[in-house]
Amino acid sequence: MAKSNTDTKIDQIDKFHKTRKGRITFGLAELVVAYLFISLAINSGQMWQYLIAVILVVGAINNLIRSFSVRGVKPGGKKPAKKR
Repeated sequence: MAKSNTDTKIDQIDKFHKTRKGRITFGLAELVVAYLFISLAINSGQMWQYLIAVILVVGAINNLIRSFSVRGVKPGGKKPAKKR
C-alpha cells in the first residue's frame, strides 16, 4: 500500500521538529499563540483560554530548552558518526 501525501507531509514536519531550527521555530510559534490566548483570556475571563495559554507556554519552554540542550545531535538533525 502506497503512502498518502499527508503521511509524507507529517513525516517531513516531524523530521523538521527534531532539528534545532525546528524546535526554535515551534517554540516561538507556541509563544505567539499563547500570547494571543492570554490576551483573549484577559479580555473575556474564560478559564479554558488561560489553560490553553499555560499549556502552550509550557510546550514552548520545553521546545526552547530542548533546542539548546540536545546532546549528540547536529543542527541538521543527524547524529554524529560513532568513533571507533
